[in-house]
Amino acid sequence: MKPAPFSYFRARSASEAVALLAAAGEDARFLAGGQSLVPMMNFRIARPAALVDLNGCADLSYVILEKNRIRIGAMTRQLVAENDPLVRGHCPLLAQALAHAGPATVRNRATVGGSLANGYPLAQLPCVAVCLDAEMVLEGPQGVRTVPASRFFVSAMVTDIRPGELLREAVFPASGPRARQAFRESGNHAGGAAQAVVCVSKDADLRIAAAGLQDLPVRIPADFKAGGSYNEALVAALLEDALRACR
Repeated sequence: MKPAPFSYFRARSASEAVALLAAAGEDARFLAGGQSLVPMMNFRIARPAALVDLNGCADLSYVILEKNRIRIGAMTRQLVAENDPLVRGHCPLLAQALAHAGPATVRNRATVGGSLANGYPLAQLPCVAVCLDAEMVLEGPQGVRTVPASRFFVSAMVTDIRPGELLREAVFPASGPRARQAFRESGNHAGGAAQAVVCVSKDADLRIAAAGLQDLPVRIPADFKAGGSYNEALVAALLEDALRACR
């Protein structure tokens, strides 16, 4: 099928994109990588009256290490972020998750911000964001605001992005030198859609997040004692206890 008719605008900056969306009306949508939106338009599941293309916004594509956090622009391609030395060195959980976010041809086009803004409950990046207590920086007609991942994901494919707002960047904490992080997902076959996702990060505390239990990623309580000795069997037991509680 082909999409329903729509108007098209190409923005050159984040501020121009916000202004164009406001002018286009409430039925307008932002276009990032298009890996989810375009197929939905082709099947006419989504019928936006106008698209504001973000691919010309150079100010939305970057990876910056700032003190103890990594700022990633919303239009940064997933493959670029996955292979960025700052991400690999200071947020390895994110790099691991991105490697599972579809084939390379998809990750070469899909964006970090697009996956987060879409809020698909079994996507890899929302689970990482919840696990690491990431923050989403939003820009709209009323200015800029920051929302923690714990409040950003509301339900399946529903986020705290307000009408007229743009997801400008995602901010992840940089891991310490003694941090350990791991990502796992399960599906019917290699390369297929995930049915369950689990993220684990141990630094000053132990954090576990999972997707596939509810209609949004959730943090799983873990009984962690600072200075304790942790091995694979103990972490697996903690995770099993936590999952049993969720059931």
